[in-house]
Amino acid sequence: MKIIGDVKHANKFCVETLDRGIEWVPSLEIAKQYVMDPKNKSWYNKQIIASYEQVVKADDGRYYFKSQAPKKTIEQELQDNLVVFKSQAKKKIKITLQQYAVSKEFESFDELISFAGSSIKKYKTLAKDALKYRDTLYSYTDKFFESLDIKQINELKDISNIYDNYLQNFPFM
Repeated sequence: MKIIGDVKHANKFCVETLDRGIEWVPSLEIAKQYVMDPKNKSWYNKQIIASYEQVVKADDGRYYFKSQAPKKTIEQELQDNLVVFKSQAKKKIKITLQQYAVSKEFESFDELISFAGSSIKKYKTLAKDALKYRDTLYSYTDKFFESLDIKQINELKDISNIYDNYLQNFPFM
């Protein structure tokens, strides 16, 4: 059994997997047991790597030391940012609708739109206007994302201008 690394300061004891990732345990004793156990096929008779380096899970689902993890391509990074951006856009809509309701002296947007079928004309009108505004926000956001050209985004290498454009043209009431 061979141990590579600083055993005194390590907090992870690993073996390299066949797919070039790692499996780790938090103690040398457990690692030694795994390496000696022929039933443990992924550890048996392998060298133990002692480390204190951070372990990360990569996009491929495997675990690596942070310094050895595969780096994302710019295209992958942009796609990930776009997913986050879409989520943020939905949150922006919810926050804006809540602020709209409060500006109309309601506790929540749901309370405001609950008056859509009311026999009180004032509240019914407020609710219908709120629903129109909600539809405007969702329509704007849907059209904005539909109009994005993925090839153009990949050429940008940065989507901050797209964020700015979305916010600049966001329909505020």
